[in-house]
Amino acid sequence: MKYIGVDGCRSGWMCAIIEEQTKFSISIYPTLTSLWKNHSDATRIFIDIPIGLRDSGSTPRKCDHLARKILTRARSSSIFPPPCRKALYATTYMDANRINRERTTKGLSKQAWNICDKIREMDQLLISDTSARPIFYESHPEVCFWAFNQGKPMEHYKKTQEGSQERKEVLQNLTSASFDPFSIQNHNLKNGKFESDDILDAWVLAFASSKSASQIKSLPNPPEYDRLDHPMRIVYAMR
Repeated sequence: MKYIGVDGCRSGWMCAIIEEQTKFSISIYPTLTSLWKNHSDATRIFIDIPIGLRDSGSTPRKCDHLARKILTRARSSSIFPPPCRKALYATTYMDANRINRERTTKGLSKQAWNICDKIREMDQLLISDTSARPIFYESHPEVCFWAFNQGKPMEHYKKTQEGSQERKEVLQNLTSASFDPFSIQNHNLKNGKFESDDILDAWVLAFASSKSASQIKSLPNPPEYDRLDHPMRIVYAMR
């Protein structure tokens, strides 16, 4: 059984892998296609990227609303509305912002625009390869940390030393094996461009994906579905 957590980074995608519950490895892949080619045998992949997308309408995805609510003001800023699908395929921010406003009555944030290339990668993979659809689950690291921290959001911002330490402690409490998220490094991380929080985010997603089906929860439950029948949900796992 192979369980994977995936977080976007500057070099592509940070991929944390758990096999047999105590075998850990981590790697970077330049594209989701290359990641999927190497790990199409995965049991479950939790990825921090929107999957189900609205086509139109001013109502935000329920999963984003619920995630912001449980994370409270402390960490809710990490959840932001993704573009509608047509805006996702715009070639400039100006066009994407205009299309999103026309279709949803809301503009598109620069934060969302900056990850549109990665959302497109996910969208195109699921459209082109239907076998990937039951394996990839949209998740979110801060929601997973919240769940593994007894329903309490992380106190500190993840890019601070305090934030890194508290997230590391949560991860270390998830396994009886000796585990240091920063000591498990595959050779191809050496020349990669990433931040330390990318590693922590990938690992919490991997641990969440490794839980049993009964421990995995969905915001909302049941989920909404978009026009392509992709679920609009954020999944996480309870300890």
